[in-house]
Parts: sequence; structure tokens; C-alpha cells
Amino acid sequence: MANLELTAKDIASDQLEVQTSDGWTLKANCHAPPTGQIKAIILIIPAMGSHSRPARFMATALAKMGNLTVALDPRGHGQSTPHPKRGVDFGFDHILQFDLPAVIKSLQERHPTLPVFLIGHSLGGHLSAIYAAENLTEIKGVITLATGHLHSKIIGRPSLLLFFAFALISKLLGYVPGQHFGWGSPIAHKQVMDWAKWGITGILRGTDGRNLLPALAASKTPTVCIGFTDDLRLAPPKAVRAFSNLMPADTTSYWEIKPSDVGAEKLDHFDHLRTGARLWPRIDAWINDQI
Repeated sequence: MANLELTAKDIASDQLEVQTSDGWTLKANCHAPPTGQIKAIILIIPAMGSHSRPARFMATALAKMGNLTVALDPRGHGQSTPHPKRGVDFGFDHILQFDLPAVIKSLQERHPTLPVFLIGHSLGGHLSAIYAAENLTEIKGVITLATGHLHSKIIGRPSLLLFFAFALISKLLGYVPGQHFGWGSPIAHKQVMDWAKWGITGILRGTDGRNLLPALAASKTPTVCIGFTDDLRLAPPKAVRAFSNLMPADTTSYWEIKPSDVGAEKLDHFDHLRTGARLWPRIDAWINDQI
């Protein structure tokens, strides 16, 4: 597995800056194949309250396999400042309708003949699947990582406490200071409310209130949903399978991965981004099958 050494050695890296139509400047870390021959573009979208840096190992490994990988910081995440606070707010729709279109357009202008794939971690997987479902001709395929159905009846009743607590804190402060609750970074009020309402009601809606389930049910984009058997709290396998079941069976696959399957001690909700090196060639092979 020497060719999957977890390092940026031999990988050309650059930073992409993209302006959205509503005035945000987004930043992303780009990794190009050492050969210069690119077969596909992979846009990586992080979890809620996370950022692009945890994906660097996967991004450089997939770049070595011939992909141009772009690890995005959506608005308010990582390098794409300002971070959420009272008065700095956004929801699911701002990422779906402003951030992703701007970044994808920029990449397609640079590489008009290359297929675009989305890899989304946790909430980034939800947004990836929704974007592909609502923009049927733009995305060649979607891979979700630890992305589960959030309804408390599926993920577990104790999650109701988390949804209600985050919603209450968000209403009181105008945002959630996630860094003080083991969540990494501040989280925007509208994003928290979009997320919490799904968990409480079982209906996935956009920030504008539209029901997103019909779009997912009609999606024609090939999608693989990957769950990890030791991710028992935030995206247990039954929740990942339930999310995959929201999309058509003929275009959607579910992979359940044990740590021993890929020679890892732990995969969990976040560790797989560092320890999943033997999974990444399988993801690349799936991408090759779609091209």
C-alpha cells in the first residue's frame, strides 16, 4: 500500500477561490494528479461545523489515482469566513443554491470535458445527494460517507435531546458555538434549524420549507452510501441504509464497512477520513465504473 502513503508528496496542491452570486468568497484546497492526466473532478463537501482539512488524506490519495480533488470549505466553514455568529447566518439552501453552483461552474469552466463527482461527509453527503437530485445533468455520481437518515425514530430517541438542545441554543444565541460542544466550529442558526427539524419531524426540507424527499426519490444520479459499523452514535448503519432507501434502488448502492474490512482499528464518524486508506481505491473503482 505504499502508493497510498498518507502524505501530500508528489501531489500538486493549490487553493481555489470562488465568488458566489450573493457575495461570499469560498475557498477550497485542490489536489491534482502527479501525472497531470485527470480523469474526473471530485468535489468533497465536509460535515456540518467541520472544514476541508480532515479530508486531506483522502483527497491526496484520490488525486494519486488520477482525479482532481477539490476539498471545499462552504460558507462559514474553515477558510471561507466569516464564521457563523449572530448576524452571520445561512441554511441548507445557501449552500445548495449559491455555494455548490458557483464552485461547480468554476471547475467546469476550467475543465469542461471532465465528469464531476461529489463526495459528502455526514451533512455534506445529504447536501451532495440533494444537489445531484435537483440538478440532474450536472453530477456524474455521488458518494456519501457516514450520512444517515436523521429522524429520531431511526437514529435513536436520545437524539431528540441533541436536536432540541441545539435548536434552543441557536435561538438564544443566534448560532451554535459548536467548538464548545465538541462539534468543531460555530454552526449557523438556519443550518441548525434545517438539521434539527428533519431530526424531529422526519421530513427533510430546504431552508425555504420545500419538501426535499420527492427530489431524492426521483434522483437519477448514481449514488453509493457508505456506512461504518462502529459509527454507532451519529450515523449508525441502519440510519445510513435508511437514507440510501430515500433514493431509487436501481441507481443507489449501500456499502457497510467494518474496520477489519479495510485493515483499520477504527473508522467511526470522523476517523475514516484518516484511517480509511484501503477504502479509497474501492471508491475510485466505483468512479471509474461511472465514467
